[in-house]
Amino acid sequence: METLYAIPGTNCSVIKLGFAEWFGLEEPDFFNLIETDDPEHWLQLQAMPFLASYTNSVTVLRVGDKMYKMDGKIRIDLWSSGKCQKPTAILAWMVDITDTELTEFIQETHTKFKSSLQPNEVIKNTYKEHGLTFVSPRIKEGFLFDAINTALRGRPRPLQDKRLKQEKEEINLNKAISVLQNELKLIDELNPNPEVFVSGVIAACLVMLGIKKDIHVFLERLNNYHGESKDGMDDPVAGLLRALESYRVQHKDTFAYITVELFKKTINAIMRWEEGPESPKYWRRNTMPGIDPQPFIESMKRLKGIHGQSDL
Repeated sequence: METLYAIPGTNCSVIKLGFAEWFGLEEPDFFNLIETDDPEHWLQLQAMPFLASYTNSVTVLRVGDKMYKMDGKIRIDLWSSGKCQKPTAILAWMVDITDTELTEFIQETHTKFKSSLQPNEVIKNTYKEHGLTFVSPRIKEGFLFDAINTALRGRPRPLQDKRLKQEKEEINLNKAISVLQNELKLIDELNPNPEVFVSGVIAACLVMLGIKKDIHVFLERLNNYHGESKDGMDDPVAGLLRALESYRVQHKDTFAYITVELFKKTINAIMRWEEGPESPKYWRRNTMPGIDPQPFIESMKRLKGIHGQSDL
């Protein structure tokens, strides 16, 4: 590294580094998040040799004796792929900051990045943060925002009353995924059919698995459409499948309400399944009714030690 000049009265210097020296600098957590330029922007500029001093300049952060890349992610990709010729040297604005300032910058960058994402992308990023890998499309793609809200609060976010203390805050998806990761793994192992495992059904599964219900056989039969009927009556699996079918043609504006209804019905179906075929509650001629989910939610939260947490 060669210091070309320091800017008086500031925490900035202009330095020159060999390409390999700059390339080897550590990339902090925000490095992949901070640049939003289109690669075509840099390809166009790199084709103009008279702009080399600009296209080969970057910003680095220095904390004590350690330096970090701040930008240049897109150009690294272009240089590494051979789409642009690597420079022999890099000019850099070097900004001296403290450990505390670096931590604050990383946190602020992550917060801003997450606020720009769709809920399923936030959930997928949370998977990465927790080292979670799922294989089924239904769980892997992260479309669980309604299911998580319903499992923890009894209804999707649009139906929650934000005047209430327990529903005022948004659910902390990072904490929620951490708390529910074991249940998500069990559901993922089924390779759940998205046509069956809609938000309300997944929400009920999260709750009932969370209170240690042994429902693996029930879920497998549900996933494979293996309900039973006899003498005009349905077992709990067939009854729930029939309820699911009845909601398929509903208007999208009613989806949140349907999620709540299927949440209640799925919990009831699981409770009836546990009673066994000899129970008078097991077989049913009419549509599967719902059941009050709140006692089950409370039980799950107490078992997980999260009862009373306002962001869950």
